Amino acid sequence: MKELLKRLLPTNMQILLYRGILHRLKLFIGYRRDRLRYFKYGSSFSYRKEYDLLGKIITHYHVVEKGLTMSDMRYGFGSDKIKKLIHSINCYVTSYEMNDQVIHAVSVLKEYKAKHEEKGFQLEEEVRQMLSELSDKFPDIQPCNQYRVSRDEFFDNSNFYTTAHSRHSLRNYGGEAISERNLRSALELATTTPTACNRQPIKTRTLSDSDLKEQVLNLQGGNRGFGHQTDKLIVVTASLRMYAKARERNAAYVDGGLYCMNLLYSLHYYGIGACILNASFDIDVDTKIRKLLDIDESEVFIAMITCGLPPSEFMVPISKRNNVDHTNIFIS
Repeated sequence: MKELLKRLLPTNMQILLYRGILHRLKLFIGYRRDRLRYFKYGSSFSYRKEYDLLGKIITHYHVVEKGLTMSDMRYGFGSDKIKKLIHSINCYVTSYEMNDQVIHAVSVLKEYKAKHEEKGFQLEEEVRQMLSELSDKFPDIQPCNQYRVSRDEFFDNSNFYTTAHSRHSLRNYGGEAISERNLRSALELATTTPTACNRQPIKTRTLSDSDLKEQVLNLQGGNRGFGHQTDKLIVVTASLRMYAKARERNAAYVDGGLYCMNLLYSLHYYGIGACILNASFDIDVDTKIRKLLDIDESEVFIAMITCGLPPSEFMVPISKRNNVDHTNIFIS
């Protein structure tokens, strides 16, 4: 068969055919390796190992932090998350040394407990008991207090250092409309983002229509308690058409992530509050949002960003960061 093809096809066609087969093979091998790595090291099936547990603890305590900073906090929120978080903390400290993130998780839970006690709100009995036992177990850890800031403090853009430290995900919008000029300026500033070989695969869709925003946010599902306050919703995608090699199979997500961070800083620079939302959808939600916004199959979702202007004073989560010794390895 191989010899027959050589006789029938011109040399240039043979080369193209060979390259096509090789490209598909490399893609198959690359994605297979990605899949096996994720199955082996991801936390889909177990939370018993140190990093698996730590990831779960951070995810759950941040949900509690967000609830504590809502403009209209719903007392008694997150009972199931509270139980899971306490269980994860207990599993972690049984097997591993105390970690700064675990200490912070306990501190957040103590803040949750204190806020409900101050209000005189009667928590579910199981939750109340678990919180009391946790407090007794860690008597030296003090409750934290989520940040309360003014609008001027939040938008401190005197230099990049203050911009980076003052920017937080904002889930408290005051209802004032965003200036179209400022929004366009922020989007233009975000185009300075570096991308692989300057390919610039990013597309953004800015939604203003209330019904359309509501439909998309309901499908996204991670904006409870603040999504309805959104003035503008930015949907960020990246085109796969800009990439060719098997080794570039994930490049759209890398370039898209860089763009989103740059856009968040740009929005902050122009005095626009923003909260980035997860766009890792299952097939059904992916299909429905594509249909709503007429998004081509060649584009992949990167993230969604809610935007609005904050009131004069509001709260934002602490969102504890790991220190540089934890995140970086210096290699001489």
